[in-house]
Amino acid sequence: MVKAEGTDIHRKKIMFFDEAILQHRSADKESSKIETLLKRANSIIKEANGDSGYRGDVILKVTHKPEYKKAQFAKAKDDLEQIDLKKNLLSEESLKLFLELKSEIEKAE
Repeated sequence: MVKAEGTDIHRKKIMFFDEAILQHRSADKESSKIETLLKRANSIIKEANGDSGYRGDVILKVTHKPEYKKAQFAKAKDDLEQIDLKKNLLSEESLKLFLELKSEIEKAE
């Protein structure tokens, strides 16, 4: 997860979070997996909404086809549903982000 924190580019973050979730072991804390799912959902939603994360001389925004955006939101919704089952493991700040992301997904549906 350290690699994901080292970049602002959302597609790279998603890739790193995917790997972190795949590498999660049952011996690891469940709360760390839940936090990683939340961070991945956040990056997926930001990327789907056109925020590339690139901050250079200009801020790069992109526009996606509706089908792509819908598919990405479905992935984020799956993550949020997993988190919802164990949201008691989230910190107060993470719970606030969870509720914001859940609200954004509901508005998009």
